[in-house]
Amino acid sequence: MRQWGNLIRSAVVAILPLSVMRCGVLSDPHPAFQPTAVTFVSADEGWILGHRESCGKASCGELFHTTDGGHSWRKSAPPPFGVTRLVFADSRNGWAYYSGTSVGRERELYSTHDGGGSWDRVSVPVGVASTEWTDPVISDGTVQIALFDPRISEARMLSSPVGVDTFTASQPFRIDVAASTHRSVYVELGLTRAGSSSWFVVTVSSPDNSQSPAGGARFVDGNWSPWTLPCVNPNPPRLAAVSPTDLFVS
Repeated sequence: MRQWGNLIRSAVVAILPLSVMRCGVLSDPHPAFQPTAVTFVSADEGWILGHRESCGKASCGELFHTTDGGHSWRKSAPPPFGVTRLVFADSRNGWAYYSGTSVGRERELYSTHDGGGSWDRVSVPVGVASTEWTDPVISDGTVQIALFDPRISEARMLSSPVGVDTFTASQPFRIDVAASTHRSVYVELGLTRAGSSSWFVVTVSSPDNSQSPAGGARFVDGNWSPWTLPCVNPNPPRLAAVSPTDLFVS
């Protein structure tokens, strides 16, 4: 866990202004704690989600909260067991989701509006059985989640104001990647947003490790339209929007 602590501190310092940079090593929330997701909303405040090995009970999921940059941690109420993805928009509003890896259990989205004190399951306005999800992305008071169905190369965007759970779905739009009906197809998604602009990219890999060229879409003038990536990369592309007109692709 000490290695994770150093990694978290480095990541936070790297993305925050130099004026708030501090040195130090994060404390371990628990010696047997295994982290799966980390999210910070400032240099000081963040949450770490994971599970504790050999806890002696069926549900070993745990959530810890720090307000001093990771030097100390306090337990918060964890989302349901199995949830491995977590993001917070501010001190009160956050989302966690289960990716649907267990047989018979579909993807599940949960939210908190009291800083992780409690979690409620969020109703999603579209079917989720055959879709892949991106992590929630927050910008300008709105949270977005992109959904993609690899069987038909079709995507939708879920959106809600940050402080409530009123997700609405966009009209479906196509992403130009090869559709697949194979049960074990691997889909890599990327979503980034700045202001009123969003970019979404999809890469599909087959069981034989062959990979289709990445397909993309961009939100322009209130609609999603096809977007061609500026370069071809053998690896799934990574996106980072720094303004409504400036985007980094790697």
